[in-house]
Formats: sequence, structure tokens, C-alpha cells
Amino acid sequence: MRCRVWNRARGTISAAGGHAAHLNALAYMSDSYFIGTVSRVHRLWRFPFAPSEVADLDPALRAHVERSNRVDGLGDGPDDWAARPTVGMLVSLDHSIYFHDPRRVRADEWMFSEMDTPWA
Repeated sequence: MRCRVWNRARGTISAAGGHAAHLNALAYMSDSYFIGTVSRVHRLWRFPFAPSEVADLDPALRAHVERSNRVDGLGDGPDDWAARPTVGMLVSLDHSIYFHDPRRVRADEWMFSEMDTPWA
């Protein structure tokens, strides 16, 4: 199973950093966001709190968790979420980024990414 997403860096990356700044931003984004591929593909509970604690979260965080779980196919509430296996720890050991034309990469413009996890 694959995850597909449109993403970009927030704001505008300064021209002073040149194309290297965009490549660095994309590498950071890939490590930060794409690490969740395993939990998304396998529909695991991936937050550092129990599903039963979501109701007590700050409203903005609660909305983010609810939206993320809906998008990831985990269901609509704590009863659905509690039935999911959990993740104990995730680390980034290895991943590949293929730049077809590195000088044209603009991490502050929308990019389409496809992620898969052949095994986990």
C-alpha cells in the first residue's frame, strides 16, 4: 500500500540559500513527515498519548488528531482508535530521495510525494 500527499515547506525559502537550501528543506521534510509512512500504511495508532486522552487535548491539537485519524482511515473516535495496534518507537534508519533535476527543486512550492513501505 502507498501513501500519496501534496506537501511544501511553510513560507518562502530565502534565495540566499540557493538550491542547496531547498534540497536541505526537502530532506528534512522527508525525514520528518515520511517516517510516519509505516504507521499510516499499516493503520497504527501513532500518537504519544492514548486514544482515551484525545478528549482532554487542546482543541487545536484534538482537531488535528481527529482529522489525521480520519484521513489515515482509523475511524471517527476513541472506540475505533483504541482497537488499532500502537507504535512503540519509530526511527529513520534509511530512506532514499531521488532528485530528477536537483537545481529545479523548490521545497516551498507544492510537490507530490508517494511513499510506500515494502516491509515493516
